[in-house]
Amino acid sequence: MKILFRFSVLLAIVSVALMSSCKKDDPNSSDDSGLAAAGKLSPPSWIQGKWAEPSDADTYFMFSSSDIVLSGLSFSIFNGSTQSGVTAIVKETKKTSTLYEVTITASGTGQEPVDGFFSFKKGDGTYIEVGSADTGTTVTNYIRFNKN
Repeated sequence: MKILFRFSVLLAIVSVALMSSCKKDDPNSSDDSGLAAAGKLSPPSWIQGKWAEPSDADTYFMFSSSDIVLSGLSFSIFNGSTQSGVTAIVKETKKTSTLYEVTITASGTGQEPVDGFFSFKKGDGTYIEVGSADTGTTVTNYIRFNKN
């Protein structure tokens, strides 16, 4: 199951942005206090560092005080990055002492933007739990990523 999860959402975002068009959701959040504007990030201190999938150290999330890097398989996506004609913009949607959520919008030339949603739950300092879902839906499955 972990193999299937390995950034399948991220791969889908990049693939769809390159090959097809999709609708773009723009949910209005009533609680934007403390959230950075799209393209400007400030991940909470508890999540900063590198978090890898236990079975594959090349599949990871890395958080700094102002950016997120998602890396897996043969590519990495980070805020404002452009790779293979796809540009990624990350927007914070929720930030608490135990939860951090972002929407990643990937867009390619001549394509409609595609959104992906990631939820990160604080663990005990040695791990975080990572979930993904379509934007506007609830994350129901979380995978543990270890501090690396």
